Amino acid sequence: MNKTVTLLLACALAVPAIQAGKTVPYTSDIGVNYGVDEGWITSAARNSTPFSYFANGDDGTDTSVAGTQGGMSHAYDAQNAADCWVISPAISLEAGKTYTVSFWAKTRDADAEAFELRAGTEQNSTNLKAGDELIKKPFFKSPDGFTLQSATYTVTEGGDRYFGIHCFSEANSYTFYITGLSVTEEGAGPVDPDNPENPDNPDNPEAQQLPYNIAFNSTDVFNTWTSLAGPDAVVKTGWHFNSFMNCAEFDSAEGYKEDNYFISPAMNFPAAGTYKVKFNGSVYGELDLMLGTDATDVSSFTSIGRTGVISEFDNVFTYWFTIETPGQYRLAARACAETGTMMGYL
Repeated sequence: MNKTVTLLLACALAVPAIQAGKTVPYTSDIGVNYGVDEGWITSAARNSTPFSYFANGDDGTDTSVAGTQGGMSHAYDAQNAADCWVISPAISLEAGKTYTVSFWAKTRDADAEAFELRAGTEQNSTNLKAGDELIKKPFFKSPDGFTLQSATYTVTEGGDRYFGIHCFSEANSYTFYITGLSVTEEGAGPVDPDNPENPDNPDNPEAQQLPYNIAFNSTDVFNTWTSLAGPDAVVKTGWHFNSFMNCAEFDSAEGYKEDNYFISPAMNFPAAGTYKVKFNGSVYGELDLMLGTDATDVSSFTSIGRTGVISEFDNVFTYWFTIETPGQYRLAARACAETGTMMGYL
């Protein structure tokens, strides 16, 4: 099976510091750690079942397409129609700009659900109902997986806005799931995380341009990616190509401490802002995803996401990170288990 790494540009930061709300680009799983994400609230009318947290995998959900670990859902209620909200924290928007507001939604089985996305100036359902309607779908079905729901929103008066997702499904409807809300300037993404715009950067023609996609399915990868042992590596052997699995592999330090880097070629990051990296692989131990500048110096790398000690086969991992200064940077996958195990694939 082929293993891939995809690096995606989300968008550039461009929000005045004097505004109090969250800055754009803004992203949220909506549901985090058994409740709503920081700054979010839920509300529900009398007799309505409120939104509740779900984790990736619950009820057979798979949030990998959205790159999230969980979200919120409205559960089945045989007696009462839904009238419940999840409402974002304040997000600062600028007058005269157009923004893309997106989130992912699915249904369970064949039942249709009803929802709308609205924008307002206060964090309550009354204000949102009187505010701007961005999306309204009274007969929504997506039982085969999450589908992207997206709308543009042009701001005439700058300031803070709240975005609310309102479920108003009829009684006896099954389950409505939502995850991964994002607010970006129009054209900056991530409207579709796998197909972003690619702003070429002619100032650094030798570096890879974004979006950068690579499948580790041949030895050609090792002409551009670099193996490097860090100071704590007991075994200095590098990453190598596994011709049976068609992937990059590190499995050389079973029983020993790992500190073994697999470093990408330089890539052009054309603007300060928030970026997204997604890769799929198998981790038996611990993997640290890192960002740096020098393929010969591991001290130039810092962590942007760590798996923790896991045993997962052919899983999708997604991390967001921030670039403060445009320029050339490199990614590194670092095997970092205290006691190495049998294998790890990219």
